[in-house]
Amino acid sequence: FILRRHGKVEVQYPHPLTEPVLEETYGVIVYQEQVMQIASRMAGYSLGESDLLRRAMGKKKPEVMERERGKFIAGAEAQGVSREEAEHVFDLMAHFAGYGFNKSHSAAYALVAYQTGYLKEHSRPHFLAALLTSEKDHTDKLVEYVSEARESGVPILRPDVNRSGRYFTVEQDGIRFGLAAIKGVGEGAVEMILEARERVGRFRGLYHFCAEVDRRALNRKVLESLIKSGALDDCGDRAALLAAADGALEHAARVAEARAAGQKSLFGGGGAEEDVEPDLPEMPPLAERERLAGEKEALGFYLSGHPLDAHRERLDRVTTHQVRDLVGQGERVVGGLVTALRRRKTRKGEWMAIFTLEDTTGHAECVVFPRLLQELGELLEEDRAVVVAGRADGEEGEPRILAESIVPLEEASDRGVEALTLTLDAGQVEEHHVERLADLFDEHRGRTPVYFEIVRDGTYRVVLLADDAHQVTADRALLGACERLLGPGRARLGRPGGVG
Repeated sequence: FILRRHGKVEVQYPHPLTEPVLEETYGVIVYQEQVMQIASRMAGYSLGESDLLRRAMGKKKPEVMERERGKFIAGAEAQGVSREEAEHVFDLMAHFAGYGFNKSHSAAYALVAYQTGYLKEHSRPHFLAALLTSEKDHTDKLVEYVSEARESGVPILRPDVNRSGRYFTVEQDGIRFGLAAIKGVGEGAVEMILEARERVGRFRGLYHFCAEVDRRALNRKVLESLIKSGALDDCGDRAALLAAADGALEHAARVAEARAAGQKSLFGGGGAEEDVEPDLPEMPPLAERERLAGEKEALGFYLSGHPLDAHRERLDRVTTHQVRDLVGQGERVVGGLVTALRRRKTRKGEWMAIFTLEDTTGHAECVVFPRLLQELGELLEEDRAVVVAGRADGEEGEPRILAESIVPLEEASDRGVEALTLTLDAGQVEEHHVERLADLFDEHRGRTPVYFEIVRDGTYRVVLLADDAHQVTADRALLGACERLLGPGRARLGRPGGVG
């Protein structure tokens, strides 16, 4: 559509009778009304009958679609259209039903898409901050958007009792994490923290913080969540802060009692002890693994780093998808940490396993059936970095993979990818597609064979195997590039159906 709109590709029409209907959309079916008009012009449908056709396509009921196909073809042949041409146009209309709207709906969506796209491009930090705030209670979405922010060059700054607002806010160096998004810290506690900061200006340390924030807002659980999230990092090392937490709360209670009795505040305007805070205990710093585990507990995900960071380059090379891309169907190779591992018996009394596979973009359920579990032996254990090859089987918003093989990350290679299949529509492949694919294959040389599935009229197909010189490494970067070039779903792992 875009190439035709800019005159880079010649506008073609499925049939001359469709030209008056598709002229404004460069020969591409875009609106539901166009389906109705084509059915009326090409197959003699009444407007009422064409609306029924539109509904049938939207619901995708096979028996209804087959009935309508026969009716459409018969009507088109009566208008002098060949059967082959009628079948081709009907298949195009059926394909359109997977994405089309009516025209007024399309206009509203286009406006909202344009506005959000503009804001994301020209006010990216503010757009992402608003997006994060809107999803602050949904960890899965936060993980996805935090990952996107980082990939687009916008740092996510740790929460900070001296800088953070209630929600996500934009600073010069990035987006500051909001206090209300910390688990275990409720809106009431956040309100009192912000009120105390407004009054004192800045918290000088842990003891000052506990003494100035209303006692009703602070207990051990809230304080621990703030420390583990990094919100009190300016006050000392997290290990020392955790060790001092109980003492700081007791100290705050004594300060409150003294204030209630009318004595001068230890942090007020007189007295020898008023500006003296107890020292934090000397403690060895938390190990990185422990520090990151605390962040995940307090925030729902790792913020300042990730256990997989050291393996990022290898993961990019040996996987084809990230967890956030698992939605839908098809073969996938994805890597991550094994968490929430549990075993259970099937109806046949055999042991199977289910675990959560977590990478830097989110987490997915992974199902391991008995035979594979038996092969794995002791390999499958909590917090191990693995690469899983299998079939994505999740519905929208619920990524899930049925494992066919699992190997430790350090042993993974691209050997598990049987083939890469690219689906092309006959007659719609332009020269620039071929040239770009050749470049991509050169950039991603490897040992995985490439198949071309050439589809004509939605049903008839020809399968071609690229020569050995064009074998590739079917990694995440190559699949993404092929889909951007050919369209979503046009690049998939595995051989074409029926090819042995």
